[in-house]
Amino acid sequence: MAGRRYVSLEDVERVYNGEMLGVRGQADLDHYEGRLKLVLGPAGYRNALDLLTEAAVCDGLLTRDSIDRFGAYFRAREVADPVPIDDVLRVLEHDGYLEPRGDGYGFVSGLLEDWWRARHGRYFVPIAQRAVQHRA
Repeated sequence: MAGRRYVSLEDVERVYNGEMLGVRGQADLDHYEGRLKLVLGPAGYRNALDLLTEAAVCDGLLTRDSIDRFGAYFRAREVADPVPIDDVLRVLEHDGYLEPRGDGYGFVSGLLEDWWRARHGRYFVPIAQRAVQHRA
């Protein structure tokens, strides 16, 4: 790019994918994830990871159906002090991850969505594909 007067679409894609979503970008955006651990504690943090990754791998949208399914999934986990899903969603909205969209939530930032998908989405199984056993 040195000595050129223009930037091509390929240049932008290379910088976005290689720098912003790469190792350098990981360090710049890592503080978002660290704050979740601090604010929500271990159980709430795990729940937030699931909700955000669901949105990231499902076209950027966390639907009401997925939220309800995750509610049942979280309640079925053996957690001593569960964090209510509405509390987790409030933190995710307050901290600028998600915003209300239709009957669910979507990422506020396309960069954050892409970064989250690159960081957590590879082996993630969406909630609709999980077997959830309800506790009696």
